[in-house]
Amino acid sequence: MVSHKAPPAKRDKVLVAIHSGGFLEAFAERNIDVVFARIPAATSLFGQQIAEDCFELLLPQRYRDLWRRDYLRASSSTAPLTAEAVMEALTTRDSIAALNSVNDAKGAA
Repeated sequence: MVSHKAPPAKRDKVLVAIHSGGFLEAFAERNIDVVFARIPAATSLFGQQIAEDCFELLLPQRYRDLWRRDYLRASSSTAPLTAEAVMEALTTRDSIAALNSVNDAKGAA
């Protein structure tokens, strides 16, 4: 008996652009609802728990059910990104790709 799998569901893409001054922009192809919410700063584990509790209370009601670790889809940082760091990362990526192609060529020989 042949088993037919259903095609994977289409996943909507969302791009969040973080500007160096902390300004955020969300881009998407289709109708989506976006909420930007901030967690208050905390300096201790106890303070962090209070900050996260406050964050949840400040969320619009319809978004509170999303505030769960198993719903986390991506994470990043808003720390400043310098052009030099980008160039270094691109150089490293290109160097690794070149080394991999040498290894692939040796393996094929």
